Amino acid sequence: MRNLSTILFAAAGILACLLPTSFALGQETETYPVINRIIPEFDGFRSVSDQFIFGNIQLRPGMNYNPALLDQSIRALYGTGRFEFVEVRVEKAQNETVDVIFELVSKYTIERIRFNGNDAYSDARLASKGEIESGIALDEYQVSVSADAINAYYVEKGYPDVEVDYRIQRDEQTGYAVVNFDIEEGGKVRIDEIDFVGNEAHSDKRLLKQLETAEHGWLSWLTGSGKFDEKKFKEDLDTLRKFYRDSGYLDCEIDQDKVSIDFVDSDEIVITIPISEGQLYYLGEFSVVNATVYTENELLSRIRLKTGGPFSPQGVDDAATAIREYYTSNGYLDSGVRAERVPNMETRRIDVVFRVRESEKFYVESINVEGNTKSKARVIIRELALAPGDVFDRKRMEVSERRLDNTALFEEVRLNPEPTNIPGRKDLDITVREGRTGNFTFGAGFGSVESAVIYFEVAQGNFDLFNWRSGFQGDGQKFRFRASLGTSSNQILIAFEEPWLFEQRLAFGVELYRTESDYNSADYNELRTGFELYLR
Repeated sequence: MRNLSTILFAAAGILACLLPTSFALGQETETYPVINRIIPEFDGFRSVSDQFIFGNIQLRPGMNYNPALLDQSIRALYGTGRFEFVEVRVEKAQNETVDVIFELVSKYTIERIRFNGNDAYSDARLASKGEIESGIALDEYQVSVSADAINAYYVEKGYPDVEVDYRIQRDEQTGYAVVNFDIEEGGKVRIDEIDFVGNEAHSDKRLLKQLETAEHGWLSWLTGSGKFDEKKFKEDLDTLRKFYRDSGYLDCEIDQDKVSIDFVDSDEIVITIPISEGQLYYLGEFSVVNATVYTENELLSRIRLKTGGPFSPQGVDDAATAIREYYTSNGYLDSGVRAERVPNMETRRIDVVFRVRESEKFYVESINVEGNTKSKARVIIRELALAPGDVFDRKRMEVSERRLDNTALFEEVRLNPEPTNIPGRKDLDITVREGRTGNFTFGAGFGSVESAVIYFEVAQGNFDLFNWRSGFQGDGQKFRFRASLGTSSNQILIAFEEPWLFEQRLAFGVELYRTESDYNSADYNELRTGFELYLR
């Protein structure tokens, strides 16, 4: 038996050695020719040197032609932002080699930016608001974005009739371009008064509170109110319509075409907004259908609407959401609620039927964490309000997400329930993106007390006291080292905090400090050394 086992083992080893060879013999590998030369060709002016191109591509003379590296090279050249167009052709060369020719169209470089017609604001301010500067590659789309930004700045400052256009002058010989912004500022206006016509249900004062557009007042120099922004004003009209409809006036009409804007002075306007309120509609009876887990009374107790009150579309939507959240907070994650309106035009009452779609009850199966490249999984899991085996409560899931956000360890946090193969069970998937938790500050100064002082501070909000392999990061601890060195005094502080002592939500911290002070006296200097402990 022993000999048989030895023979079988040897045969298996020989077969294992032969298999890769046999497999390789059965494959055909495509061989690409060797690259002889790489040749940049420019259609029009040349904006960069050959060395710039060679430094941004992955292909080299002497290596085999590689389509994947060619694709990377093209993308890299586009990524420099210096080219409008990149194309490659391959030509046969001597000794079965090939020449790779990059056909390039360069982008123009912005030589100068000109502003024409700007009396109110300087060139420098407008260039800053447009986020455009000379010396960079010309991108016409970005120029148009800059023009829009400058236009928006003027409107924000009270120039509603401003027009900003752009022109680009290109020099095909040099590759430089001049960007011109042509500005017609129009007059600067302020809102003297906003009037409403036809409003009986709500006072002018109450309606004005719904608007971002405001009248000019004695504090406008501080608040910036009183400027007319057409885009913002259109949004205000939408806000007014919604306000009326949520007050029960479902037929309310506010026609922008009927709004009048009149000049009472060369720089002051009065806005008049006509309102057709229509009739007031009321809430009728409430009912729930298709509910088996909870009684109708139990579900209706979750809503704030009352029969006879003004009908509010937003209030009805909120009521449906409240019923759905009652289900999802008790594990019925896939439940849904739809509010159906049943109007009675004679009584102007609208009954509401909440149609429920119930799901099975879910429990937490497992918790999966991904994206934590620095933080330990337990740093994340300990913040959760859910654990395996718990009823899958969506509200507790949202609380968990807020807790993780509040740690300030992550730039992004997402929690999602994921289906499993087990009935009534869902996994809780947590995806995080690590944030920047370290900070270094350095500075120097001079003063009357300290002739000279330098200071620096190192802080880490995701410290790990015992994990030097990961750069002392990942356990959610807090560490700070601060030193200030001057001609008259020196200060050193070392602080450490463990926010979860013994895996409980109890913070333990220690601070060590040392301060030396020289009072320019031969008889008296001060030295203070100590530490502080705290629990909170």
